[in-house]
Amino acid sequence: MTYEELVKAKEAHFLFDAVQDLELHEGKSCINGYIAIEIKQILPTYDVQENITIFSENNNEMGVICLGLQAGIYKTESNLTEFELVAYYYDIENEELAISAEQGYKFKKNYIVLEKEYYNDYLENYESTSWYWGSFITNLANELEPKKQETGVLYAVSKNKLCLPTDEHNEAASQSIISSYSLERCLKLYHLLELSFNHWLVEKIKGIDTDYREVDRLISEYNSNELSRLKKMISAECSAGSSEIAKKMNVFFSYNNIAKKLFYEYGKSSNPFDEKNMTKFSH
Repeated sequence: MTYEELVKAKEAHFLFDAVQDLELHEGKSCINGYIAIEIKQILPTYDVQENITIFSENNNEMGVICLGLQAGIYKTESNLTEFELVAYYYDIENEELAISAEQGYKFKKNYIVLEKEYYNDYLENYESTSWYWGSFITNLANELEPKKQETGVLYAVSKNKLCLPTDEHNEAASQSIISSYSLERCLKLYHLLELSFNHWLVEKIKGIDTDYREVDRLISEYNSNELSRLKKMISAECSAGSSEIAKKMNVFFSYNNIAKKLFYEYGKSSNPFDEKNMTKFSH
C-alpha cells in the first residue's frame, strides 16, 4: 500500500489497532517507527519460525528479516509480530484489506524491516554488501529457488570493510546470489576472484613508470602460480589479514568429502591444495 492509501485507511479505521504511528520518512511509509524494504533475491531460506536480527558493525540492532513468502502461512492480526505488521502493509494491496481481515493473508514477498534511524545507514553502507553478510539482495529483481539454512542473527558488513573496486565486481558478486545451485555460485565467486586478480595486476602496472622489464615480470608472475598470486593480493589488499580469511575457510572441514571433490576431482590439475597441503592447512 502507498502512504496515501495507508493514511486514508487509518482515518477510516481499516488498519489494525497495532498501527499507532504512521508517518512519511525519506519518501517511505514509516509504521510504528519502522520501514520495510523488499528483498529481491535471497539464497538460503532461514528458519522461518523466527525473525532474523540484523546488527550493524557497531553492534546496534538495525532491524530484522521477515521471510513471509517462505513461511507460506496465513497471517492474521493476532499472529503478526511487530515487524511482520510493517511488512504486511508494504506487501498487501489496498483492495485486499477487507478480505484479509476476515480470512488472513499470505505474504507475496520477503522483507527486511529497519528502524527508521538505520534506514539511510543501511542504504549507504550495507545494502551493497548484503550479498556477502546476509546472502540476500534488496536492489535487484529476480526470484530464487530457496535452499535451507538456519540462523537467527546476521552481522552486517559495511562497504568500508568490503570494498569492490568496479561495477563489474559488484555485478559478479550479486550474480552469486542469483545462482540457484551451489556449484554455479562457486563459479560466480571464482569469477569475482579472477576479476580481482586482473584489477590488482592492472593497478600494479599503472604504478610502473617506464620499467618494461618489471611489467614483463609481473605478467609472468601473474600467469605462473595462482597460490603465490593469491597470497600477494591478500597481503596487499586485505587489511584484516590472512588469519581472518582462514577463519572463514574453517567451514570446509565440516564437509571434508565435498571439499575434496571440489578441489581434487573437479579442480584444475594445477590446484595448489594438494593432499599434503590440505592436511597441513586443516591443522
